[in-house]
Amino acid sequence: MAQPLVMGASSQRTLCHMNHLVKKCDMCHPRLSQGRPTACAEACPTGATLSGDWDEMLREARKRLAEKPKEYYPLIYGRKEAGGSAVLMLSAVPFDKIGLK
Repeated sequence: MAQPLVMGASSQRTLCHMNHLVKKCDMCHPRLSQGRPTACAEACPTGATLSGDWDEMLREARKRLAEKPKEYYPLIYGRKEAGGSAVLMLSAVPFDKIGLK
């Protein structure tokens, strides 16, 4: 089964393991300003979570859809939904099946 593509999640909350506090995700701004990927993208063992600028992530999503069309539902979620999003996702199933509209 194809791995989903997820880029960004600025409204998600993350657990800081150093002090056990939940805080709003800042998209690893200090890491990005150093040219490094987000911690989530760096830690993802499958390459399913990526970080980069929106156009770069859109190109990657389109590439994955073109290369493996039978493995993905033919929609890049977040491109137009809710007026566009900082998060782009691919899925093997329709997005309404995983609770997204």
